[in-house]
Amino acid sequence: MTLNAKAVALAVLATLAVGASPAAAATTVGSLSLSSAGSNPIMCTSSPCVVVLDKLDGADVATPTGVITSWSVRRASGTVALRVLRGRPGEFVPNQLHATNISESLDQTGSGSDTAPQSFDAHQPVKAGDYIGVTMVTGSSIGDLKGVGDQIFEVAGDPNLANVDSATPENFEPLVSATVEPDADGDGFGDESEDACPSSAATQGACPVAGVPNGGGGVKPPVSTAATTKVRLGSRSATFRGGKASITLKNPNAVAVKGKLSLKLRKKAVGSRSYSLAAGATAKIRVKLAKVARRRIAKRGKVKLSLRITAKGATGATFKTAAKLTVKKAARRRRRKGGSALDGKYGRDPSSGPDLRFTVSGGGRKIVELSGSVAGYCSVLIPFGGGIRSEFRPLFAGIDSIAVAADGTFAGSQKLSDTTTEITNGKLAGGVATGTVRVTSPGCTTGKANFKSRRTGR
Repeated sequence: MTLNAKAVALAVLATLAVGASPAAAATTVGSLSLSSAGSNPIMCTSSPCVVVLDKLDGADVATPTGVITSWSVRRASGTVALRVLRGRPGEFVPNQLHATNISESLDQTGSGSDTAPQSFDAHQPVKAGDYIGVTMVTGSSIGDLKGVGDQIFEVAGDPNLANVDSATPENFEPLVSATVEPDADGDGFGDESEDACPSSAATQGACPVAGVPNGGGGVKPPVSTAATTKVRLGSRSATFRGGKASITLKNPNAVAVKGKLSLKLRKKAVGSRSYSLAAGATAKIRVKLAKVARRRIAKRGKVKLSLRITAKGATGATFKTAAKLTVKKAARRRRRKGGSALDGKYGRDPSSGPDLRFTVSGGGRKIVELSGSVAGYCSVLIPFGGGIRSEFRPLFAGIDSIAVAADGTFAGSQKLSDTTTEITNGKLAGGVATGTVRVTSPGCTTGKANFKSRRTGR
């Protein structure tokens, strides 16, 4: 199925599900397991990344047409944001990702707790078939579960490029979901929480009443109805990392506001971003900078920009703020103490288990190219009518990548051809990795064994 056909099919299903009524219910897209405690987290090891959901339990993860008004995540740590991506027409390939970045929510800070999900407000219009994902800076993470039929793409490096591509799916279920409200009138506002008149794109307030002066429009919309002062700059300096400047804004109003901020280097526009702030909220807005500003920062370590902030309420009043802003290159993060001791090549400890070989990179936070073999019994057909016999054979394990948590625990699974490898109860400490490996292959009993691998070199 092409991506366009997939989007049309999803749109038809959404129409059948909600009917013609504008009061259709919101849809949850993504993981339905946020009530479950997460296993080892997915994290960005050596650079920012975006984790894109593709399949859960074998079914495509794709949005209906509407507006994302909130999103939730479990066991999040560090800076995270919800990303919306759209497949590029004519470039659909099964088990690959070829998409364009559409929008990103405000940065949020994960609590690191696994007792309950965290939920955040958002305002991101989407079309049928769009992907959702999570953007994380280096060291950030979110919870995940392991399950058959789950598939994600992890795009490392600079996830803010216009086009995002990956041909390497991984088998995880990230614990993240988004609430998509219908948008019957196509005005870009969710019909349940943002639009009091979903039958007309002309207003987000109460619907006009025939025969009443001014259409009975005395009821104000629920967002930005009574802003009385400007949105403020929380700090006159901003940090630059991953091609973006993190700018702190404060909303002193008693209601939520929406608007836009723009950046200029002398008279040249170098970045802009729409934003929304809850009543009384302070948040960091990440703005992608143009090449001329990025070059200035690379050469001098900082750049001075002119900033313009607008905040417009539904009543039509617009508040403007002008200021000067210094964007500085972020300081390099220090490697965690003890992390370097976990780097290197690993092989079987003679005292225990099968020979699993792999390399630990990124300060001990990622296992790459795990391979080895586990004993199992397989059914073998004997030629010339000799029947079937069981014989002892090695089952070959293989996983491309396993994230290692800050406490050294890890787990992962991957299916290569018709053989599935699963690692559980993993623990990496002091140059020794222990855990359980299970390899399943058709016609063979499952090979399962406890392993112990020791660092053998750098």
